[in-house]
Amino acid sequence: MLEQDDRSLEHELHSLRTDIHTNFPKIEIKRLEKIGEGMDYRVYRINDHITFRVPKYPAVNNTLQSEVVLLPQLESFVHTPIPRYRYLGIQNDTKFSFVGYQNIQGDLLPAEKLWLMPVKASPSRQANALASQPSAFLTLGIPDPRLD
Repeated sequence: MLEQDDRSLEHELHSLRTDIHTNFPKIEIKRLEKIGEGMDYRVYRINDHITFRVPKYPAVNNTLQSEVVLLPQLESFVHTPIPRYRYLGIQNDTKFSFVGYQNIQGDLLPAEKLWLMPVKASPSRQANALASQPSAFLTLGIPDPRLD
């Protein structure tokens, strides 16, 4: 369960509901829930099958825009599901982008395995660590020795 002031969460969900309705009027929202928040994004699930990621800061917004362009190009290089952004919108209040995609089937990466990521490595090196050996990383937590 997320720890957040009820009024704050209510406002956050109302804002997202408004943004989704403004950008994607054909989406009928029957259920909207916040499923997580990290340093850079807030993540929500709609109707149990669509995930929306909402950046929190300008720099992250720029990264998200790059991700929208680059992520589809990774599909042919990795053997793990990659989100296919079906919904690209603009938030009313911040004017940041936000994205939505059909949920991906699978298991979440356990937090205790995240410590194996090369923290001091560049973002591209971290991405390679995840993308080059996804099955080994996700199941055993063994980093790719080629990256050391």
